[in-house]
Parts: sequence; C-alpha cells; structure tokens
Amino acid sequence: MNSISGKISKIEAEGSFRLITILAKDKTFKAIIIDNDVESYAFKEPVLFLFKETEVSVATGPVDTISLQNQVSGMIEKLEKGKLLTRVVLETDFGPIASIITTDSAERLQLAEGRLAYALIKTNEVMISKE
Repeated sequence: MNSISGKISKIEAEGSFRLITILAKDKTFKAIIIDNDVESYAFKEPVLFLFKETEVSVATGPVDTISLQNQVSGMIEKLEKGKLLTRVVLETDFGPIASIITTDSAERLQLAEGRLAYALIKTNEVMISKE
C-alpha cells in the first residue's frame, strides 16, 4: 500500500460525496470519498493519502490531457519484471511509490531504472486515513 502524509486543505461536498484536497509538501492531491457518518474530516487535519499498487498507472511524462489529477514524478528505483506483470518503484519527494502494470506496458514504455516516470492515481481509487 502506498502512503503520502499531508494535511487537508479543502473539503467540498455534494450530497454524500466529499472531494478532499490534501496538501503534502507543496503539492496537492485529491480524493473522493463517500460520507459514511462514521468518520469525518476537518480542515488542516493531518491524514494519510493511501492507494494500492494496482491503482497506479505509469507515464513517461506529465499528462495534461487526462482526467487524472494526482500525478507524482520520480525516478524509477526498481523494476521487478515477471512474465505478465511488472512492479515499478518510483523514488519521489514523498517517498517510494509502487505500481503494478503489465510487463507489455513496461516494455512498450521502455521503462528502465534511473529513468524519470510519473505515477498517476485516480481520485476515486484512494483512501484517506487519520494519522
């Protein structure tokens, strides 16, 4: 499980949905959650931005023409290639971020250790947790 520490900088609501903006260092991340009346979040509250390795896409450059708002750049620290799947570990300003993608995609993108890449995370594929 990938994890980034930050503080809530904005909460927007519509019906039972919350769009929570998290500030980590100088970068913002966004998460959509369903309000469950069990756990609530507050402005400036420290939280963890959590997401599975299987929910991280990888690009070889920043992508502006896509709906994915959570994008983090980093150097590829490790590639663990299997026949079907490859685990890519990026070293970022927020610590390591891992992704599991198909080996075909890793080869098509020509991923290699030491190369710059971008982790892309959908807002509805993340969880937030109080620290």
